Amino acid sequence: MLKLRCLAYLLVVFFWTGQLGAQQYSFINFTSEDGLPQSQVRAITQDSLGFLWIATLGGVSRYDGYNFENFSVLDGMLGNQVSSMRVDKNGLIWMGLTGGLSVFDGDKITSFKFNETNKTTTAISLFADQDTIWVVTNRGKLIKFHKNEYNYLSDINGLDTLDVQSLMRNDKGKLLLSTVSGVFVFEDKKIKSFEYPELKIDINEIIEVDDILWFSSWRSGLFKMENNSIEHYYLDNQIVRDMVIRNNSEVWLAGGKGISRWDGSRFLVFNKDNGLSFDNVKCLFVDRENILWIGTNGGGLFKFSGELITTTTTRDGMNSNAVMAIIEDDQKNMVIGTYDRGLNFLSKDTIVFIGEEQSLAGNRIWSLEKQKADKLWVASTGGLSKVKDKEIINYSRSDGLLDSKITSLFMDNLLNELWIGSSNGYTLLKDEKFLRFDEENGFPGKRVRKIKKDRQGHIWFGCINGLIEFDGISYKMYTILDGLPSNTIYCVEFDGNKTWIGTKLGLSVLENGEISQIQLGKTTGDFTITFLLNDKSGRIWAGTNNGIYTLQSNPDDTYKIEHYTKENGLNGLECNMNAVYMDTDGNVFAGLASGLVRFDRNELNNLTKDKLQKPVIKDLKLFLKDVDWKLYGDSLIPRTNLPFDLNLKPEDNYLTFEFSTNEFGNPKIVQYRFKLIGAPGKLSEEWSTPTSNNIATFSNLPSGNYIFKVQASNEIGNWSEYSTDYPFIVITPYYATWWFRILMVLMIGGIISLIIYWRLSIIKQKRENKRLMDQSKMLALEQQTLNANMNRHFVFNSLNSIQYYLNNEDKYNANLYLSRFAKLIRKNLDSSQTTFTSLTEEIERMKLYMGLEQMRFKDRFDFNFIIDKDIDLLRTKVPSMLFQPYLENSIWHGILPMKHKGNIDIKIIKSDDENLRIEIVDNGIGIRTSLGEKVKKKSDHISKGMDITKARIELFKQIGKNNAKIIGPEELTKDSKPTGTRVELILPLLQD
Repeated sequence: MLKLRCLAYLLVVFFWTGQLGAQQYSFINFTSEDGLPQSQVRAITQDSLGFLWIATLGGVSRYDGYNFENFSVLDGMLGNQVSSMRVDKNGLIWMGLTGGLSVFDGDKITSFKFNETNKTTTAISLFADQDTIWVVTNRGKLIKFHKNEYNYLSDINGLDTLDVQSLMRNDKGKLLLSTVSGVFVFEDKKIKSFEYPELKIDINEIIEVDDILWFSSWRSGLFKMENNSIEHYYLDNQIVRDMVIRNNSEVWLAGGKGISRWDGSRFLVFNKDNGLSFDNVKCLFVDRENILWIGTNGGGLFKFSGELITTTTTRDGMNSNAVMAIIEDDQKNMVIGTYDRGLNFLSKDTIVFIGEEQSLAGNRIWSLEKQKADKLWVASTGGLSKVKDKEIINYSRSDGLLDSKITSLFMDNLLNELWIGSSNGYTLLKDEKFLRFDEENGFPGKRVRKIKKDRQGHIWFGCINGLIEFDGISYKMYTILDGLPSNTIYCVEFDGNKTWIGTKLGLSVLENGEISQIQLGKTTGDFTITFLLNDKSGRIWAGTNNGIYTLQSNPDDTYKIEHYTKENGLNGLECNMNAVYMDTDGNVFAGLASGLVRFDRNELNNLTKDKLQKPVIKDLKLFLKDVDWKLYGDSLIPRTNLPFDLNLKPEDNYLTFEFSTNEFGNPKIVQYRFKLIGAPGKLSEEWSTPTSNNIATFSNLPSGNYIFKVQASNEIGNWSEYSTDYPFIVITPYYATWWFRILMVLMIGGIISLIIYWRLSIIKQKRENKRLMDQSKMLALEQQTLNANMNRHFVFNSLNSIQYYLNNEDKYNANLYLSRFAKLIRKNLDSSQTTFTSLTEEIERMKLYMGLEQMRFKDRFDFNFIIDKDIDLLRTKVPSMLFQPYLENSIWHGILPMKHKGNIDIKIIKSDDENLRIEIVDNGIGIRTSLGEKVKKKSDHISKGMDITKARIELFKQIGKNNAKIIGPEELTKDSKPTGTRVELILPLLQD
């Protein structure tokens, strides 16, 4: 039998009871601190690109979901106090001010002043009708603005007596005027009274939707006219200032005490009591996402997050905002366990508090479970409590619990078993007995945070050291070694054959024995998974420290992920551990550190997440600076001010695109991806990694044609159907164009050709100069040769020889010598005119010389010519007067110094290498002996013939680029004794 630690029979009147206030709706407030120019909002509208425009008494703001861009008199407006606003069919933004109208065309603001009579008149309402702007003034008058001219309609019969508030054109084309005297028809420049007497009251707004006309009255509420029948819905204690229609059926009215919604059966009022912190409302607007915007008279701008999420906090009567456990009793009252104040029983109008003062085991509640017969089990730091009817029973360690601090509960109503998790294991209450399981008896877990049963009947434990599966026989533990991101398990949930696991470091799924991880977000708070819930409609709910996520499976095994944050209506982001519950109506409740949150099942089912509109490129910067794009093109794209056919200079290659979807539901979770067609690398082919950053920068773009593409997706991954494209060109620099390259090739080719021509000319000139110089040297050498061949000694000796023969009256030899001498002189003189002569001529010259010398030195030497018979003597050319110096050297320095007769052989041979070889060989005293004798005698005869010949041969070799050379003179010896001298001349074989 269980011991009762505390048994208390309490009357419910002794419980602490309080009044339950209204649930709180979420209204997101924007003020001057967020960028609005002023807090008194007079009108709201949306342009064709999706930008939200807000008119205030301090200027106009354009909002893209991220930033407010403000306009004022500095931008061309007539004034800063804007009372009305309207977008016409061309996308122009018209603003009504005191003294006239201002219009923004996407580029600049142009203003049109009223006439002098109406310069203090204020345009309080505008209506865009085809090419006409109708203006309602604060004096109740009507002004028509057409083709930039005002028409003050005071002369129309009946109009001057009406106090007009607004106007609209119905589906039949009639212009309806709402006035303080009722509704009138303005047709054919005539004023006609509306047929229905019920509407002969003050009417300030008319809207037609689906053939239904709605009329709002300053003091009489709302009227509906359908099928010529009028219904009146009276709004208690509220003056109506504005009216809008949402979802084609909800009528919203603005007044000085909040806003009211007519849903077809009743009015629901939103004011300070249920979330609208500033309820002096001037205007309303419904954007293309069906989001309701609220302009107040001093509180700035509000965005209504909708009725999906409502909150209950201490403001509404709860005794604590730290909600740790949630459950529903049999009377459909919500039981809330708090961190520090016990239990809160929430009924329709009241709250009942139960805590330690009412004998509860503890005020820090960790878990709640419901047993049949309306038994409520409460896990707290102080132990386990059972609450039933008017009775509280507490259990502790002394009653059989493993630990007094209970951290989790699971009630198996099928088996009537209560599983109780604690720090050192768990306790099972079965058949009114506590059974304890810890490390000593096989349970491996510590600090049990969650206990859950799957469809196979296995019990799962989320512990600080891993996830444990119990099949009734044994325990199986899953840890980081099996693929979990952390061993600290906070929660577990089941979906078919999937086991969802929430850990300290992320969300995991166990399926078919494999663990995979799912990333919900990128912040640290997104990785702490505090609760999991399967709502049985295909959604898995996951609580984190950065809001609440839902996951829905896609056919391709991916997930649609939705993220709920403050933008959607949460009053906080930190979710408490296992503080989640779905009631019998399908509504989901979540416990936050900031209160209790309720997700309405009907609103959740009606929630649609279509693909986003394609993004708008709202700005383009060059080198991170604003640019006047008018300087870059003749025409600009309307309302974006970006140039058509943008052509950028080569150096203007650092671009920053700024874009937005102008979606306002939750702009912070909109993802973008982009690519730049034409860019180098993968960015031209693949989309960038999705990012919430709405800026893309490209630097150092090379010349080329580009197309910037950007898409956007919502939180469930639906990408905009079409991308926004912007083509532009970075002009190729002139030096990289094909024509410039061709020109450069031609120019460089021309320059190279000129350089080559110039160089060749220099080389040619040098060659010519060298040729002339060589020719001059050759002529000089030939002259020197001539001089050498006819040196004074030879001539003097020849004349002495002739004289000798004459004195001896030897006429024959005198005539012979004289004729040979004359012939030699003539040949030398003839050869001096040419560089080359035939070998025949040269042999004859040598024979003449040798003959003359042989006559002079009678019986002193003999000479022989040995000539190769294969040589064509007449056609073969040799340098003229080349050989005589060597013959002279052989005679004078080789033969004559001897006492006996000598011999000289002249050999002319054609060598194997097609050269001409001339050898002069004597049997004289030898070159060395000759030189020695010459030194001793100190002869005054200076022979330069051989030196001249060597110079001629060298020059001949250079000019003709041949192998001409002289070998010797070299001494011939036998038995180490000189036997003569040989000189060899090798010349190229030249022939005519």
